[in-house]
Amino acid sequence: MFDKIIFFVITFGIGILILRYTEPIVRTVGKSSFAERYLGSGGTYNMWKIIAISVMIIGFLYLIGTINLGSWSNLNVDKNFNPPNIENTQ
Repeated sequence: MFDKIIFFVITFGIGILILRYTEPIVRTVGKSSFAERYLGSGGTYNMWKIIAISVMIIGFLYLIGTINLGSWSNLNVDKNFNPPNIENTQ
């Protein structure tokens, strides 16, 4: 549960930072023609705000257990694997 809280705090912070610094992000990265075309004038700014809110929502959904982003401890790794001994024959 502690890892979920930490993940939520980090994603919420990232979302807040993106919302707060949308203007410098757009000046650094540039405008998106896709966003300008489909979201209208100022679409790049709206796109970054949508990304920020989406990041915060994903963090919240992970916190309450609605979505599972996986865990590195549950990787399907064969811990008994012994690679063959390859000798250099010259």
